Amino acid sequence: MSRARCLIPGLLLLLVAGCGSSPPVPEDHYYRLAAAGSPLTQWPFGRPVRVLMPEADSLYHGRAMLYARAETPLELHRYRYRFWTAPPPRMLVRLTKEHLGAHAAESGEPALELSLRIRHFEVEQDRPPAARLGITAVLRDPEAGCVLFDRQYDYREPAESPTHYALVRAFQAAVDHYLTDLTADLAQASGACTDLARAR
Repeated sequence: MSRARCLIPGLLLLLVAGCGSSPPVPEDHYYRLAAAGSPLTQWPFGRPVRVLMPEADSLYHGRAMLYARAETPLELHRYRYRFWTAPPPRMLVRLTKEHLGAHAAESGEPALELSLRIRHFEVEQDRPPAARLGITAVLRDPEAGCVLFDRQYDYREPAESPTHYALVRAFQAAVDHYLTDLTADLAQASGACTDLARAR
């Protein structure tokens, strides 16, 4: 009995020592994107534009950073412990509205409608890895019942290194290109109007 009592403290010390040597819990990392440059100053339309919440596959509505391997491009995976500060659809709405500046419509006022569809927002694990961004943008005039433009934007921005932060910088570059190209298309869209029923 006394021998058993002597063994118990030793076993407790071993358990405590074992717990102390366990590896640290991995830390979560969160990444954000910013709008490029100054807000728009020139505006070709007589009304502001309302940016609608983008359509996207359900996986893009989460905050996890996604990737696809080069050998299986149709299969998406989630990085562990790597997250965006907001789901990509919400980030793109915020960035687009910030870029539009004063030309982004407030709720309730008459406005054009910019609808977006996210087709790609993932890392391509290639050599080198790259940020893949694919967006379809449609600008509608709901009062006239017509489409002012329908564009597809596709970007593949290689990362400077395989680190996650370098990949985020590549996403930032892709978003910058998207906002620049969207600005150019908005400037040229005022004269063209396609019947909304035929555009669907």
